[in-house]
Amino acid sequence: MAKYLFDETLERLQNANPWCGRSEPRPHLEESHQQLPGINVCGCLQDESGWGSAARGYVRGLRALDIPMALNSVSQLTSNRSEDRSVITSGEEYPHDINLVVVDAGQHFAVMSHVGEDFFENRYNIGAWAWELPRFPENWYDRFAYYDEIWAATSFIVNALAPISPVPVVRIPPVLTPQAPGARQPGRRMLGVSPDEFVFLFIFDFHSHLERKNPLALIEAFKLAFAPNQAARLVIKCVNGQADPAGAAALREHAQGHAISIYDGYWSAQEIRDLMSASDAYVSLHRSEGTGLTITDAMANGKPVIATGWSGNMDFMNVCNSYPVRYELVEIEKNVGPYRAGEIWADPSVEHAAELMATVFEKRDEGQARGQSAKREIESHYSEEKIAGLIQHRLDFIRNRERFPQIRRELRAFHSRYRGLITGIRQLAEDLLPPDAVVIVVSKGDDELLKLGNRRGRHFPQNAEGLYAGYHPADSNAAIAHLEQLRADGASYLLLPGTAFWWLDYYKEFAAYLESYYEMIHRDSRAIIYKLNGIGVARHTGELVAQMDSLSYLETRLRMLLLSDRREIEPSATLRPTPIDRKSVLNPAQQIVSRARFDNDIPGPYPKLLAEIRQVVEEMLPTDVSVIVVSKGDEALLRFGSRRGLHFPQTSAGVYAGYYPADSRAAITQLEDLRAEGGNYLLLPSTAFWWLDFYKDFKRHLDLHYQLIYRDPRCLIYELRRLELDGPKAKPKGFWRQASRFWGRRPYAAQRDRRV
Repeated sequence: MAKYLFDETLERLQNANPWCGRSEPRPHLEESHQQLPGINVCGCLQDESGWGSAARGYVRGLRALDIPMALNSVSQLTSNRSEDRSVITSGEEYPHDINLVVVDAGQHFAVMSHVGEDFFENRYNIGAWAWELPRFPENWYDRFAYYDEIWAATSFIVNALAPISPVPVVRIPPVLTPQAPGARQPGRRMLGVSPDEFVFLFIFDFHSHLERKNPLALIEAFKLAFAPNQAARLVIKCVNGQADPAGAAALREHAQGHAISIYDGYWSAQEIRDLMSASDAYVSLHRSEGTGLTITDAMANGKPVIATGWSGNMDFMNVCNSYPVRYELVEIEKNVGPYRAGEIWADPSVEHAAELMATVFEKRDEGQARGQSAKREIESHYSEEKIAGLIQHRLDFIRNRERFPQIRRELRAFHSRYRGLITGIRQLAEDLLPPDAVVIVVSKGDDELLKLGNRRGRHFPQNAEGLYAGYHPADSNAAIAHLEQLRADGASYLLLPGTAFWWLDYYKEFAAYLESYYEMIHRDSRAIIYKLNGIGVARHTGELVAQMDSLSYLETRLRMLLLSDRREIEPSATLRPTPIDRKSVLNPAQQIVSRARFDNDIPGPYPKLLAEIRQVVEEMLPTDVSVIVVSKGDEALLRFGSRRGLHFPQTSAGVYAGYYPADSRAAITQLEDLRAEGGNYLLLPSTAFWWLDFYKDFKRHLDLHYQLIYRDPRCLIYELRRLELDGPKAKPKGFWRQASRFWGRRPYAAQRDRRV
């Protein structure tokens, strides 16, 4: 049994926010979650109508929950045939304290006379109602007095009831998946149609009113869509034609002379299932539907459905799984049963319906594809399992409704304590942080958390405009990258309020990174504050990592000296140092720091490297060019005098993207975009040599299309001018002279003519 939803909410708040305490004791969840209560179901359970089908659908959902039920049928109150025996009733017994009454609201008092007024006393009463127009009849408002809430099968019904209902209206549809399959061939034989005939089907009940079901418009659409010699047939299955003799006669008159078959009278449930299987498409040009159960039956059977694109059926239908028909909303001209003149319903387009019928007839693969999509829609959202889940949550709330005042007090108290938390955080900032501090706050978008007096508060995470990003980082790597980006932009402190302590459990590598690189200056139940002073080396592993990096650098230098004796260094040669297996000597937390440091292996002190790369650029590249730099967000790497430096990768705003490309294809795509926008050269500093090992296809792309014009332990430079694929890679004019002159002045270069 699932936990009560509000208990889950309060439990999550308590676990994630230990600072908030608890305003009053709650019973143990194990004590408050007992077996769901039993329920008395009252409805037309044997009725062969839409109401009977709906009642049986709710019973299927309740049975999936294994809920004790007393099933009481009032089918004798209707004029429909009542021979469906798929549900066995239990007599007139009402042992449970919740009632579910699945009958038309107009029949409420007839039902109450049958079951007795005591049936509604001292029980929680749920009415499962339907209605087919946007406005609920005012003369039925008095029925609300007998119910504690209403279940509606579609949002169309909810929209009609909710504005005027004094009790909750909840969308809980019945189960709509079929219980048993039909057989196509027996159905085709029953209809007497030839194998090549394409059968359009429509099913309706004259008790539901001919004007609303609108079969005459369907006949006109069929006549408009198909010539007599085409292998198409319209089958109209109806019941209770004797209730409207004039309408039944009009129906047959309009059908004469065309391939239209009309069958009046009751068929068995299996015959109806076979009929649905025998059809090739279902069509309904109704003026309004509360739910449209024959439409959902056809969808559940994988049939392409053509139906008026208005009212309850649009909860299930869309342009991907069916064929909605265009319509206009019109006023009802005269009273039709319970539907009053002046109310609104739809007038479907006969021409558009004819066009869609012809489309389904001619493009059968497309129709079958939409039919299968419709079947998946019903199976995914209206199965016994899905409806049982909706019912379970609702009944769980009903059983615990007496506890809601306590829950309301707790939630309000939580908000009150949250306001106190913000005040406490402001006091901490005033006591601990300098007045000019820039503080990034894990804020979840609350601007109040950024009001820290003279100190500047910034959201974390944030977008390029400095506004709250609206989502949490995808993982620790994203959190670390964003933190460092904001630190480079001037952030001096990171503040995690009590509402964000869960970050340190969820983003474990992020937490380890903070512990390794930055100083925690405060921790209590209100907030954790880190000073982003860039310690730079892990407190416990710095010396070991530094020694390893020195060895790695020496290995790189040695390889370069060996390579300097060669007349040509192959462009495919990689200069990344051979990795040292640090995992064998570092614990897991240290490995995180080691990886971060190893990914930035550089020859010598970083400021010296920057100065030497700038010197290379000044010597090697023309002025007024654009240089794309694998920068890891370091603005200092883009300062090349009159040359323009560009981050790689970057956002559409031209700032560092904050992440590495997902793969070689992404790297190539961005490179080509930047080249098309004017990028002339690509520079990889030694901190990014690992790209050529990791993004192997990216490296092949560079070697195939562009000239490597410079390479040493500090950087690589490619000229982004496309090479002819069938010719040699010609060196730019003056290249060797410039390279020799530059290398000759470097203290560590071999004093000879070294070629790139």
